[in-house]
Amino acid sequence: VSNHCTVRWLSAFRGQTADTKEVLSWLDDRHGLVEELGRGATCVVYHARNRQGENYALKVPLPEGPGLHREAKMASAVDSPFVVRCLGTCTEGAALYLKLELLQGETLEQRLSRKGRLKLPALERTFQEILS
Repeated sequence: VSNHCTVRWLSAFRGQTADTKEVLSWLDDRHGLVEELGRGATCVVYHARNRQGENYALKVPLPEGPGLHREAKMASAVDSPFVVRCLGTCTEGAALYLKLELLQGETLEQRLSRKGRLKLPALERTFQEILS
């Protein structure tokens, strides 16, 4: 994992746990962290590439977060072309990490800044896909 990614990841955990570097090292050794893709209130998502060259997203809970056990159970039960597939889980101690399908594309924010407001037909299609 790049130093830039490491610094950003560690800054999220500053003062939280004594073994943060060990967890990051464990994740990088097993999953080859490439870059941080996003961050929320409870998790960080990384682009990962294993030794076989497989690319995927790795969802890592923050120490103060509720964990991913419930999400893992629900994600494994969903099969929809409009929902990211859960490819599996891995554990380190009590922490559970989700291995997810890595999608290529842009965020809604990027799309809106590139093309402006969505027109009604595009909005209808988008919501139909989400609701199906």
